[in-house]
Amino acid sequence: MTELGKVESELIKALAYNQVFLYPLHKDELQDWVPEDCRSEIFAALQRLSVQGLVDFDGEFCALEDLEANLPRRLKGNKRARLMLSEGEHYFKLISSFPFVRGVFLSGSISKQFIDDDGDIDYFIITARDRLWLCRTLLVLYKKIVLLNNRKFFCVNYFVTENALEIQEKNRFTATEIRTLLPVYNPVLWKDFLTKNDWVLEYGAVRRVNAGAFIAEEKSKKIKSFLENLLGGSLGLKLDHFFQKMTVKRWSSKFSDFSEEDMELTLKSTRTVSKHHPSNFQRKVLKRLADIIAKFETDKNVKLANV
Repeated sequence: MTELGKVESELIKALAYNQVFLYPLHKDELQDWVPEDCRSEIFAALQRLSVQGLVDFDGEFCALEDLEANLPRRLKGNKRARLMLSEGEHYFKLISSFPFVRGVFLSGSISKQFIDDDGDIDYFIITARDRLWLCRTLLVLYKKIVLLNNRKFFCVNYFVTENALEIQEKNRFTATEIRTLLPVYNPVLWKDFLTKNDWVLEYGAVRRVNAGAFIAEEKSKKIKSFLENLLGGSLGLKLDHFFQKMTVKRWSSKFSDFSEEDMELTLKSTRTVSKHHPSNFQRKVLKRLADIIAKFETDKNVKLANV
């Protein structure tokens, strides 16, 4: 069994992660998916692996396998994502106008510039301290009542407060989600968030975002300011605790078959964090990633470094 070097191994791990999503990478994207000390050698490593028949590479795009089959899907999804980003700008501004919203970042597949046929736009939202559950409830009620529970442009499933920006789950999945976030409101807070989570650089580079990618702040903040003043005292705090208790009770009943570990991972509900990921997507992705790497090592008779 041949042991691959660090650069080759990091490249394989990057391609394996994207293979989970059947998503080929362009050669120019590779540097964003490996640690900094591997970036200068990554293209040479790609060429070596291609010559050895360990990866698929057509001169532009690369994949661990099935490049020709998956590339058309990627390109179609990229085009769909561009359209949805344009169509979704109204919703980005709308969410930013809700009381106690401090930062709005796009996550999930849209942040990777890809949307599947039935895809939606996921949001990572930062709220004011002690107002997470009040803010979340207002947004969810708007989605359910005004948007008739349509999730396409309004999937608000992850919230943290501005005083607790460090993400506790540290792995390749969360690192990828954090470093590829697409900020659409409050670039200053986005940078603070990345500073608090600089551990993600172990897995790749943070997204390079042009200043024009940030939506302009609304000129009129009168309604938002009025509601924040109204709910900024003891009334707002009581409502926040009430909505947290109500939501946790509902989730505990709805997902009564979940273990305590599953609840903590997929439906985390504290004073500073709210996650609503009942499908346990993170665990599924990491399990699939491990399976892909194991199969690759067996089929190719190689061993990755530090896996």
